[in-house]
Amino acid sequence: YSRHRRRSTPDHPRLVIRGSPPKLGRFLPRALHARKPHVMRLPALGAAMLFDWYAAGVVDSPDYILGHLSGSFDLSDVQRVTPRNGYTDAAKVVRGPTTLCEALWGGNTGDRVLVLGTGSNASPVASLVRSEWPDHHLVRADVAEDYDEPDAFEALSALLLNIADKHRLKVTHYGDWHRGENGRTLYVGSRQSPVMARLYEKG
Repeated sequence: YSRHRRRSTPDHPRLVIRGSPPKLGRFLPRALHARKPHVMRLPALGAAMLFDWYAAGVVDSPDYILGHLSGSFDLSDVQRVTPRNGYTDAAKVVRGPTTLCEALWGGNTGDRVLVLGTGSNASPVASLVRSEWPDHHLVRADVAEDYDEPDAFEALSALLLNIADKHRLKVTHYGDWHRGENGRTLYVGSRQSPVMARLYEKG
């Protein structure tokens, strides 16, 4: 899920796709071209999809992984933190009060070290992991694209609902769909599926 908290108007939706990025590259462009042509006129902020969350299992020494992660971020330090989710050890790479990425390992999780980057640090972490450990196990990847255009949410939600109907995918609604004043969220697909899409208005 996206963790950005940038202020915006209700007409500033974000499309977040959760799953494997290679599948997205094949699926999303065809869907956009095939369904609602007017959607393609919506200018995406930054003009590119970026990782918003990247979690990968890496087989290597925790000390080496943390050293490599820290060395890839200028002016950063490594801090031990309280482990969670069944891990026995954890540390994060920080720059002052800002967490840049995390690593968790030990317990019943086997030899893999979980490397996690979120928000604006997800793409740098993804690039580093893919370069240094190309055989890593992808645990979770969220890819996001922002739009800022009147009626963007309506156009994009119509696109996603058409795709959901065509492929009989699960649809879930959250938020203020009655007045549209406090933001809406649309999920297409299941959490148990390899890929799930989420469209939401950031407020």
